[in-house]
Amino acid sequence: MMLVLSLLVASCSPDTPAVESSTTTAEPTITTSTVLTGPSVPPINCGPLIDLGEIDIAFDMVGQFPDVITYEGGEACTYVLAENDTFYVRIEPGHPDDFAAGAEIHGVTGEPVASVGEQALWFGTEGGEASTIAVGASTTLGYLHFRIVLGRPDANAATHREATRALALAALPRFPGTEEEPVVYQFDTQPADLSSLGLVENLLTREADGDWTGEEGLVATLRYLAGEIDATAVLRDPDPVDTDSIQVLAMAADHVETGTDEVVVGELTRLLRLLAPSSDDLSQMIEEEPVAAGLLVSAGDLLVQQDDLCVQHFGIPAPCMVAQIPPLLEERWPGSYRVYRPTAAAGGGWSSAWVDNVIEALSASVLSYDELVGMPPINIYLLGDKQKSVSGGTVVPCNITVGPSLRAVGMADARQTVAAMVAYCLLATAYGNITEWWSNGLATHLSGYVYKDTNLEHKRLPAELREIEPTTPLQSRGKANWVFFEYLHEALGGPSEIITAMGSPQTITRMIEDHWHAFNRRLTDTTIVDLGGGDVPFDPPFEDVAVTGPIVMPPEPDAVGQARAQLVVPSGKVACITYEPLGAIQASWRTGVPGTTGGAWSSDLPVELTDVSTFMVSTTDAGKLTITVERVVDEEDGCDQSDQGVIDLDDPGSCSVDCGPSGYYFDEFDD
Repeated sequence: MMLVLSLLVASCSPDTPAVESSTTTAEPTITTSTVLTGPSVPPINCGPLIDLGEIDIAFDMVGQFPDVITYEGGEACTYVLAENDTFYVRIEPGHPDDFAAGAEIHGVTGEPVASVGEQALWFGTEGGEASTIAVGASTTLGYLHFRIVLGRPDANAATHREATRALALAALPRFPGTEEEPVVYQFDTQPADLSSLGLVENLLTREADGDWTGEEGLVATLRYLAGEIDATAVLRDPDPVDTDSIQVLAMAADHVETGTDEVVVGELTRLLRLLAPSSDDLSQMIEEEPVAAGLLVSAGDLLVQQDDLCVQHFGIPAPCMVAQIPPLLEERWPGSYRVYRPTAAAGGGWSSAWVDNVIEALSASVLSYDELVGMPPINIYLLGDKQKSVSGGTVVPCNITVGPSLRAVGMADARQTVAAMVAYCLLATAYGNITEWWSNGLATHLSGYVYKDTNLEHKRLPAELREIEPTTPLQSRGKANWVFFEYLHEALGGPSEIITAMGSPQTITRMIEDHWHAFNRRLTDTTIVDLGGGDVPFDPPFEDVAVTGPIVMPPEPDAVGQARAQLVVPSGKVACITYEPLGAIQASWRTGVPGTTGGAWSSDLPVELTDVSTFMVSTTDAGKLTITVERVVDEEDGCDQSDQGVIDLDDPGSCSVDCGPSGYYFDEFDD
């Protein structure tokens, strides 16, 4: 019975009927002892070991004999092109004696063939009707020996040699026992220690590590800011990157409203009055007395009287606060904006130049932000030497306290710092208690919108982001999220569009879903457009994975997180890859290393990989993408997969091989 198969459809059944064949195979002449020793792999059903697409390529006769190949099964299998007994491929058991010195097939001795199993010899001549490749390889089940014979009387020796080699490479990994155990690559998923980044991060990290409760951390941090206890009692790192305390104050104010421990609430209330005086406190502390200074107007200036409340707040027994009025703001919003500073008698180092610098920053910020959303009244308190805070409040009027440490950064950076504090007032007034990552990231971004050329955020935040990005999801990155808003500024069209998109939690969630993966690709390429011109400087961290054999890589980022990997395949090799997505995963790849534009990004993942490529995996919810390198072969051999293009994550089956090893082998071996 003749079985007729359509081209490119493999026959996998061990029960395929056998037919008579006119092809024959010469036996080797044995002249000496064998080379490979060890248990032999039992006979197998050879049908699944090569598919009809590979056979057709070996014949190189596409179109001449349309879609017809006959098959003879059994321990040895013969594929015949259109019943033409001179064009055939035969796969059959080999023998260790094929590799003995002087062994002959087709009347000739073998020539070594590189990179096929552990040993491979080609037996053929120029102008011969048929040639044979004999292969020997060790497997987990013993030594494997097989032959592939090609009948091609029309082809020269070079064609015979290359065709039989390609068929042997295709067949070899499909024998049971030849699979390499894949290496499981472990991505770095350890959360970064953020305690050195700022006061909030220190508080939360120490709470997570069990050093204190959240309430104890709040009280201790506010006492440190008020100068009542030393930094060593509070800070894990004595020199945090960021001493901005606005979020700590906001957390404390929220706890005053919601806390149930009366002692803790009372202590937080006392500390908040010291660090951020309320408007009621202010009204008790001031009486009118004109003061003239530089650009400041004299009408309406206020002098704080010397009383117990003044001493309690600022710790010095002298007139301690003067109210300065920003002229540009007073003209448009009378009585809404004030800067309070210590008098000369009170000390504190706030010269007229420094007060003018703060007023300039307040004016520029309010005028810029008012175009986006209406601004609340704001009081800025320039504290004396005792207090350490640079902070902002969340009430109306919005109270900002600024410690003398502001002067250490220089006037230009100080102006952008004040602009960030004013942005907190904008966000707190417009949106209430929004999440920390939004307020910190967006406030920092908006400060760069006011002062585009200062680039204070560049001096530490790209490096900070690099340290935390690989393992820290979006909602835990704090001020480093300004880079995300820098991307949204371009993607959405400006800060007003960002503000509009924050109208509800639903719109915020949708905006993240729409932009998170694209942002990570741009960040990988360091092509986030900076408001001050050029691109945001960044050195993206990544997992560097050398791919030399089977390997399994399961990137599993946290929700709203990402993983970045550089896969390096040796020169002249091809990695054959499959994928298994799970959950809300997005994945992209491109040629080239991280940090450069390289090739174009594509969401169609490759089934064949060469040289160096960058993979980016992100998720807006829990999920992972298992990337499996099935094997690494010579570049000219390819990966022998039915779909040689790209893989769709929605249809991972498109990357499967035509036919896997037959169960017949295992049945025979078990017996």
